[in-house]
Amino acid sequence: MAFVKLDTGILNSTLWVARDERDIFITALLMALPHELTEPVEQINALSLEKTGFVVPPGWYGFVQAAGPGIVRMAMTDPVAGMQALQRLGEPDQESRSTDHEGRRLVRVDGGYIVLNFMRYRDKDSTAAVRAQRYRERKKVAASQGDGARVTRDASQKITIAEAEAEAEAAIQGAEQIFKSSRSKNIFPVETLDGPAKQTRRSAKSKGNPAPTTLVWSAYAEAYEERWGAAPVRNAQINGQLANLIARIGAEEAPHVAAFFLSHRNGLYVNAMHPVNLLLRDCEKLRTEWATKTQMTRTQANMADKTQTNMNAFAPLIARAEAEERAQHEQQG
Repeated sequence: MAFVKLDTGILNSTLWVARDERDIFITALLMALPHELTEPVEQINALSLEKTGFVVPPGWYGFVQAAGPGIVRMAMTDPVAGMQALQRLGEPDQESRSTDHEGRRLVRVDGGYIVLNFMRYRDKDSTAAVRAQRYRERKKVAASQGDGARVTRDASQKITIAEAEAEAEAAIQGAEQIFKSSRSKNIFPVETLDGPAKQTRRSAKSKGNPAPTTLVWSAYAEAYEERWGAAPVRNAQINGQLANLIARIGAEEAPHVAAFFLSHRNGLYVNAMHPVNLLLRDCEKLRTEWATKTQMTRTQANMADKTQTNMNAFAPLIARAEAEERAQHEQQG
């Protein structure tokens, strides 16, 4: 998981007094991952597809792999005001404390948004600076050896697959402890604790089969790359979320639900590019939709709500008409 230290000096900046821009920018900081641009990249207007003429030079920045509406939704700001704030964050600010990039803070590029001064905020944490330096040194060594080793662009992702699985296993065990403490209250079904999920992990350990989180990640990553044309990021936070997903809907169905999630047309999912946190948030709903082969979008939910509202409004009138009709039949009889 990426880490960025928020500078208290932001309280004295022009950004702090503009609430929408402030909320959008801080949200983008939290969503961004360290990313190196090896070539100049042109800025795209936040409200159209036109190029602005500004070019982001090569270097290290924060990259938010999300569309503008996705960032606005995460910031919980008004959609129209939020998009206008994104536009202003990508424009020059003559009153900004920093003269870098003419005061621009957040610019749209192909594939997402670049936080221009991300590394300045991040490097205020001395430990992060050391980690980033080590990462660059490893990248140099890999390039000089010419062994084609793949070095991730995420400078915060320092865990191996084995470590990731160990963290996921620990998270599952922690979730089970919570379930066991609630068992006497009948909050969670007993079979979740003693049934297939636990047997699956035992068999995985004894037979050398992949861990449950590996199967879920494989299904999710394959569907993600097929839909979005790029591999998803995996880190400790993601592994914890996958472990919680398995604890909530079971190891057997979790891979199917994860793959189904990437086919969902819900506007929130699409705008945010189907992140794992939304998969976990709505996993029970998604499991039901997968099992029934349906997809409930916001439009369908609104239509169903309106239909029920109409039925509630006309039900008394219909009941009265039927009663009057029955009374007439009785009089005639």
